[in-house]
Amino acid sequence: MKKQHSQQPLPQIKESDLLHGMEDNPFVQWITDNVQKIFYTFAGAFILLFALYFWLSSGSAKAETDYYNATQDFQTFQNASDSDDPVAQKAAFDKLNQILTRRPDLHAKYDGLIAQTFLNRNEVNEAKPFADATLSRVSKDHLPLYIEYAQITLLIEQNQYSEALKRSVALKGQMTQLATQGEKEKQKRTFGDSLFAFNLLRIAMLEQKAGTPQEERNSWEEWKKYTTGTGNVQGIDSKSFFAVANLFSEGQISLNSYIDARLQQLSK
Repeated sequence: MKKQHSQQPLPQIKESDLLHGMEDNPFVQWITDNVQKIFYTFAGAFILLFALYFWLSSGSAKAETDYYNATQDFQTFQNASDSDDPVAQKAAFDKLNQILTRRPDLHAKYDGLIAQTFLNRNEVNEAKPFADATLSRVSKDHLPLYIEYAQITLLIEQNQYSEALKRSVALKGQMTQLATQGEKEKQKRTFGDSLFAFNLLRIAMLEQKAGTPQEERNSWEEWKKYTTGTGNVQGIDSKSFFAVANLFSEGQISLNSYIDARLQQLSK
């Protein structure tokens, strides 16, 4: 998938071309078949940012040999997962775990990355301890909304879609309240506009999975309002919605065209 950096509105597509693209375009079919993996892509970026933050801010001395070996073992562990080689994967993971036991400060760098690797392999039980450890460290930095977003990701992997939807809607309510209050009182918000956009996109997809067409339609229509600068929450920048949408594009088929097609199907 090609990542674009332009924040201009995506090109308009005729309805006939859109419907044809929805049937035949492999990108759109990929979205349909891999909705759950998309959820994890959303959270993976935040987990990685947390891991990098704690790694860079750590001032403790690290043994160079262990640092080098940890890098090599993690790469082997990650690549072995991609190549479906469980023996090599387990051997590398065991070596990496031994280093982490000797060097607890390295957990800040690798816990999130290990969790993401396991999540990519749909091994939530193995991922959960490392994800929880990362979230526990992040909680000290007073980032509760990001922590909640990541915890909802784990619920989705455990197929707890109803609870994930409930908490995603609640998270949206928290962000709406904070954004409105901050705008009125000119206070700095504790979350970014991209988190709001990712969460709204997640809600729409969870509504689709829950089979609640009216709620799904409302979420997609709200998304489109933000892309036209008429969103419901004052102070949320529409540029963040374009940035998120641009992560999912291939030629003329885009997230916006997918949303248009979903709205057309839901109106039937």
